[in-house]
Amino acid sequence: MTESAPLNVDQARQQYVDEVRLDGGATNPLVRRALATVARERFYGPGPWRFATRDPMAALSPTYVTTEDDQPARIYRNASIPLDETRQLLSGHPGLVARYLDLLDIRPGQHVIHLGSGTGYYTALLAELVGPGGRVDATEADEALARQAQVNLAHCRQVTVQHTTEATGVHASAHAILMSFGVTHLESAWLDRLCDGGCLLVSLTVPLNPSQGMGVLFKITRAGGEFNAQFVQPTAGFSGVGVRDPAMAQALAQALQSGSILQVTRVRREPHPIGHTCVLHREGACLSKADAPLPVQALLVRSTLKF
Repeated sequence: MTESAPLNVDQARQQYVDEVRLDGGATNPLVRRALATVARERFYGPGPWRFATRDPMAALSPTYVTTEDDQPARIYRNASIPLDETRQLLSGHPGLVARYLDLLDIRPGQHVIHLGSGTGYYTALLAELVGPGGRVDATEADEALARQAQVNLAHCRQVTVQHTTEATGVHASAHAILMSFGVTHLESAWLDRLCDGGCLLVSLTVPLNPSQGMGVLFKITRAGGEFNAQFVQPTAGFSGVGVRDPAMAQALAQALQSGSILQVTRVRREPHPIGHTCVLHREGACLSKADAPLPVQALLVRSTLKF
């Protein structure tokens, strides 16, 4: 019996990019180039590799399949890789993260903060986007994962990885902040970090179990002293450490049930009493809505959310 010929990694990477595009991600050519350039096999140990087969938006326990061998080309699939199956901790779905990178519109030379690096693959994509003249500062609450990310990203001189459970993470201004976990609220410090014109992607989630949550993704954009908020899509994923408040979780659950979360258009930072436009009231970072009825489009989105 003869061994099969090695699979072509370059072709596998291009097919991977095509799969991600079919999933709605990588509309930005810079994101496509990063996906085709960064060696995914560098970040998940030697093969064979395991993939989660569930829909990344499904609130169900994932099931897994294993690649038939350890050829690097096998890892280029539009599917999450488990980092810790006992905790249902996944690497992040490439098609979904690619959509996030499209939304952030990261450019060469910029400074990006990545909260929740995992083993470093998506941090490496950010490093490719900012280039050698940019900078990526990443944090990771899990010490073992942080150590792996530091080793895996040692070749990227524009990247730092810090192990910390501190919610605010990096203390420097940034053009973009990517968060790879769910939270119950916005922290003022994240908004403080944004440059004028910078944006933050935040997943506001309520718990489904001790480690998983489900909710909504918002894009927060700074315009001078104003912070605009835009609902992007429903989301689900791993719950962050040190960024979950029971009272805020309850308020978020009520806002999801009523649909008022879909009316949020801005973040108020000035001191003010709780009013009828406050959806998730928090000092220095109050998610607020316009004083208008829930639009028809938001009603349709709300009908798809089940908590």
